Amino acid sequence: VKDEKMRVKDEKMRVKDEKMRVKDEFVFYFLVFVYTDVHVASQIAKNNARYLHMEKEKNITVIRKSNDLIEAKYKLSVNEQRLVSTLLTTIRPDDEDFKDYIVQVDDLAKMFGIENGKDLYARTHESAKSLLRMGIEISEGERKRYATWFSYVEYIEGKGEILLRFDKSLKPYLLQLKERYTGYLSNYAFELSKSKYSIRFYELLKMRQNQGGGGEFWMKYNLVELRRKFNIEDSEYTRFNDFSRFVINPALQEINEVTDLSIINCEYLKSGRKITSIKIIAKPKVHVVDQPLQVSNDKEITEAAAALTSIGITEETALKWVRKFGKNRILRNIAYTLAMQKQGHVKSIIAYLATCLDADAGKGWEDSLRELDEIEKAKTEDIQRKEERELEVKEKSKQETRDALEKFWTLSESTQEAMRDMFSSSINSALRSIWKNAKVRPEEKPMFTSQFIILLRENNVI
Repeated sequence: VKDEKMRVKDEKMRVKDEKMRVKDEFVFYFLVFVYTDVHVASQIAKNNARYLHMEKEKNITVIRKSNDLIEAKYKLSVNEQRLVSTLLTTIRPDDEDFKDYIVQVDDLAKMFGIENGKDLYARTHESAKSLLRMGIEISEGERKRYATWFSYVEYIEGKGEILLRFDKSLKPYLLQLKERYTGYLSNYAFELSKSKYSIRFYELLKMRQNQGGGGEFWMKYNLVELRRKFNIEDSEYTRFNDFSRFVINPALQEINEVTDLSIINCEYLKSGRKITSIKIIAKPKVHVVDQPLQVSNDKEITEAAAALTSIGITEETALKWVRKFGKNRILRNIAYTLAMQKQGHVKSIIAYLATCLDADAGKGWEDSLRELDEIEKAKTEDIQRKEERELEVKEKSKQETRDALEKFWTLSESTQEAMRDMFSSSINSALRSIWKNAKVRPEEKPMFTSQFIILLRENNVI
């Protein structure tokens, strides 16, 4: 009954979240990218601000975020995340400060077929003010920082315009990024539209992609830590089945369907009988790795080049290195360089990576990892075979026990009674009391079965 009450409570929370999402959706209409082609906001400079207009274009940019920001604690709806992502596409690697961004309400109304009028402007005005409440908690060691995505939102009455400004406290996490950051293609952020947790899982996975050297990689999170990052209340999804159903599964399924990553497996890890952690294994999709795409400077770039730019290599150099070394060599040496950086061996990531690419230092490292992976795989297979054998032995023992009892029960009632009396006289008084209190077939009790069968065999009864 208690579990049912909790399930009903969780369902009510889910319905409440959905109602809030629908209620707030209007102000983010211009972020709803539902077409099969990629939609990216283009910028037109005007009055010292950037106008954002949605146009059906093929331009794709790289979104860059500090790893600390990706791992931060915050909660945004799908459309709020799209708003942030759209504005992030306008940031260039060499930008030193944020700019103001203006959105015209009339354009939104025309684009999505919304009836224009005073009520439209009033609702937009109220919704715009809510953007200031998008809180973030960023942890750096023992230090915690609290900020909002936007520090300023202005509704320009009469013009039907909304002006947005990123909070300046986010500059270290979005501007002039040189290390410990992750880059990914903007079109994937816009296509993740079914679950508000999809983009969070995707960013956490992309942050670890280079560890796979172009192949499989994984991430592992304690469920308590994951709930904290996603800012999920203690009263939400209290049962793991609901957490898996509404948070984990929809997000991973969507990532698998529309992004450049394939989800290989999601393992639920236990401490005792309770599931306490998850381990997600993924790999890049082969068919999109070398797909040419267009960036803001109209140069073609591959995903290998995007991986290079994500760690501070200029797009021009990235293109040269991709043509010279190829995708696989690039990816495995990025992974090797990042591994060495984590161990404190890298002073300049650019110089170190360049040296590694020339010597293909990542090749031997990759081979070693593959050997270790094969050893680990062999160990896992040995454990699985051992468990299978043990299970087989247990099943065989169970069947033999069942067969022995079935054979015993085919004997005459006098023989059965005599053997039960003999067994009863061989055990102590406490056990004898339990034996006699059994209404029928006391030998079926697990505490007696094995010894009873031994007695039967010793007396050549079966």
